[in-house]
Amino acid sequence: MTRSIFVCLLCLWPFTVFAQLQPEPTLKEATIKQEPGTDSPWTPPARPEKPSPGVQPDSPQPNPAPVTENEESPARPEESEPADKAPQLAGEALIEPAAESPCVDGNLLSQKRPMRSRGVQNEFRITDNVVISEGGAWNSQQSAIFTSEEAYAVYDLGQVQEIQLLLFQGDNNDEYELSVSIDDQTYQNLWTVPVHPQAGMRQRLHHLDQTVQARFIRIQPRESDHLYSVSELQVFCRQPQIWPPALEVKQAVQTDNGNKKKDIESRRKIVLGLLGLLTFCGIFLSHKRKEPRWQALAVLGGAASVIYVATRTEGDVWLSRETDAFVIALIGLAVWAAILLTRRIMKRTLRATIERGALLCIVFASAYSWTNWGVFHGSRAVHLWDTFHYYVGSKYFDELGYHLIYKCVAAAEVEDGYEKDVMKRQMRDLSNNDLLQAKDYLADVSECKAAFSPERWAALKQDMRLFRSLMGEGWWAKMFKDHGFNGTPIWALFGSRITNYNWQSWVPPEGMENSPLNLKNQPEAVKAQIKSRFRQDKIDFERYLNRLALVDASFYAIIFLMIGWAFGLRAMALASLIWASGYPWAYFWTGGSFMRVTWLFAAVVGVCLLKKTHSVLGGFFVTLSGLLRIFPCALAGGVTLQIVYNAIKKRTCSINHRKIMFGAILAVALLIPLSAHMSTRGYPVFEEFIGNSLKHTSTPLTNNMGLPTLISYHPKYIARRTRTDKYADPFHKWKLARQKTIKNRAVLNYGLLLGFFAMLFIIGRKVEDWETTALSVCLLFGIFEMTCYYYSFMILLAPVALRRWRYVVAVLAMTITTQAAQLRIKWYDEQYTLCSLAVFLCLAYIMGDMTYRVLKKKPLSYSEDPEEIEDVKAADQEEAFDEHLEDILTGRPESIPPVEEEDESEEETPKNQEAERDEKLSDAPCEVLPAEPTLVRTKK
Repeated sequence: MTRSIFVCLLCLWPFTVFAQLQPEPTLKEATIKQEPGTDSPWTPPARPEKPSPGVQPDSPQPNPAPVTENEESPARPEESEPADKAPQLAGEALIEPAAESPCVDGNLLSQKRPMRSRGVQNEFRITDNVVISEGGAWNSQQSAIFTSEEAYAVYDLGQVQEIQLLLFQGDNNDEYELSVSIDDQTYQNLWTVPVHPQAGMRQRLHHLDQTVQARFIRIQPRESDHLYSVSELQVFCRQPQIWPPALEVKQAVQTDNGNKKKDIESRRKIVLGLLGLLTFCGIFLSHKRKEPRWQALAVLGGAASVIYVATRTEGDVWLSRETDAFVIALIGLAVWAAILLTRRIMKRTLRATIERGALLCIVFASAYSWTNWGVFHGSRAVHLWDTFHYYVGSKYFDELGYHLIYKCVAAAEVEDGYEKDVMKRQMRDLSNNDLLQAKDYLADVSECKAAFSPERWAALKQDMRLFRSLMGEGWWAKMFKDHGFNGTPIWALFGSRITNYNWQSWVPPEGMENSPLNLKNQPEAVKAQIKSRFRQDKIDFERYLNRLALVDASFYAIIFLMIGWAFGLRAMALASLIWASGYPWAYFWTGGSFMRVTWLFAAVVGVCLLKKTHSVLGGFFVTLSGLLRIFPCALAGGVTLQIVYNAIKKRTCSINHRKIMFGAILAVALLIPLSAHMSTRGYPVFEEFIGNSLKHTSTPLTNNMGLPTLISYHPKYIARRTRTDKYADPFHKWKLARQKTIKNRAVLNYGLLLGFFAMLFIIGRKVEDWETTALSVCLLFGIFEMTCYYYSFMILLAPVALRRWRYVVAVLAMTITTQAAQLRIKWYDEQYTLCSLAVFLCLAYIMGDMTYRVLKKKPLSYSEDPEEIEDVKAADQEEAFDEHLEDILTGRPESIPPVEEEDESEEETPKNQEAERDEKLSDAPCEVLPAEPTLVRTKK
């Protein structure tokens, strides 16, 4: 009982961890010159002490754009070098106070073409006096693309000029080095353009402490995310009358190479998946064939995976930097020390110790690669797009429900003075999922004001300002085409308790709102005070979002620790590898959000508790997973089939099944009334949720996966052939074609689903309840059409796949195929149809093979060691005898099959085992004993 309580507390701990977590701030306090309603240039803070003019100032941590279901991932930078490591070339005397050089007004680089360049596309864009709207795409036609770190462009000013001010616009999460020279031979670093704390193309301004003399200017990227673009560079001798200068602004028209970053990540993860497969093959073969060379294969795979992910942090060049070798050496020493320490403390054999070392390497490499090699969403770990929906949706759940989130947030924008921006948008009407023009959708917003108190309305407006400022206008506007907040009332019960904690502290005092309407007629001193307060609020809010993101990080950590606790290190390593090498549930979709992974956490914990025979808690957590997301209820399908079969066929229900049912009933009886009581909407909120869910199930999405997605595919009606701008929703024709196709193929759809049910029923009669629950992922795939990121439930297959090495190959082949689909296909509907096919083939093979073995009465798995095989045989015989003994004790005498015994020459069964069986018979209730039961033992 004590262990059960401890496990329960451990599982519920992450729900309160947010209050104790205090991460380091991700942004240093910087001076941001920002007009209300605009994303204006950013001036980096200066160092307290500068060794020489032009040395790079301290840079804040970078900041990414959010990720959407129909947009590509924004740029993702690697960690940049400190400023004091900038290369210092000969000729430091070149940068010195000006003597007699002329000071020319205006931009010294205006319309100049580079005298020399390498690896730069559209180089004329750098000096054409045109900038992209702030937050625009990095790979637009209005930008010059630098293809590598070695790319550069050199400009000749014609004569030695004085330089004092610089204006630059480029990709936010990259650093660029501006160097100057007098003779075009020796160059000195003038300014290292730092990363910008907001996403997309961003302006940076720089004012030198004193003017310098130079004739040649060179611009080249420094190491970051290996994808660089510059839209404008201007150099001035003296400050113009208007600063920053007025420039022509154009909207970014994105080019076709926006998928390059995701392609790089996919190739890397394919390599990681192959290295993990190599490791597991070596482990299986070394145990089966007892040859050291196969064990060496496992060690090679594990070590290579760690080395591979360590070197990817600096790019694709193997050992391209000295730091690579240093990191590899440290990791190698740490792994070797861990192996020796484990062997000494736990007294493991050398073979077992080496195997565990290889598996730990896989776990480390998988966790690191899932975070996109430590760069997360580019320059920020938080998924702002997703966090907005879960944060605002839960915080104002009582006011907004499921249909008002976009309407009320947009109404708050209009009231703040952003009406011109809002009315340009398309917005989704969440009552029916139609796309409408904002002016039509916002014609009547009276229901928003009626739902909010003045204090709560002020809080919503402040949250809107903060998210809008962090995301940038471009991504913010696109977000209103998404599908709103879809958490269950049970999820909102937990989420709202967190997001509403101390909510009043975020509301600014009256008259201090950073809105265009409030700033319009304010004195300059008051404007400066309002902007300063908002800058600090934004920094504090981003830190707060980082703490909320740590809740999901804690869930992920506990998920894999629980798998290791229940199933061992092999299952933990395989689950980590599936998690890291699959594309549909990559960090691009699932990382850095707020309590998005709670359902997976509850599902995995439930399966682990069932494995450890904590049946009540196991049933509780599996049911909790379903209450948090509805579709995980299908995980109970396998056990439900067995309960119904036993009730009809045998008219009985085992003790374990009774405990599971009790846990499930307890979860429903406790959480549903509690959530209705805690919400001002009461029980009708569940009716609203059901209607919202049915609406989404009837709306195909391009990133959906499942058997319905696979069945509804038709090459004639793919998105690239049916997408049209004739409708408000460009995918309207595609959606209608999908719905029509799946109706025409209903027999095939339901036939395959029935096949999954049949296989699950056959297998479930021969395996334990936890395994039946894990295999019920086939029902998730067959019944529901879900967005791709929910397929992280595939990690539940890891313990099952370890039955046979061919199952491991099938699972990893599936994850590698999903990455290959992203590489080869760029339209989402085709990508995820192929991913659905890969999942279908994996499930069909594993379950088909297990069904065949059950029907043919073959073993479902094999044990690696001969002595373990004997133990398994003995345990199976003992279990079979106990089952028949239970039949006799419960009044169901059946013919007992012969119990195998050893040859007459071998020892007989120990007397103490016979005594234990007699004791069981004597302790049974007398009224259920049959008349004179006879136990017959036969010899071979």
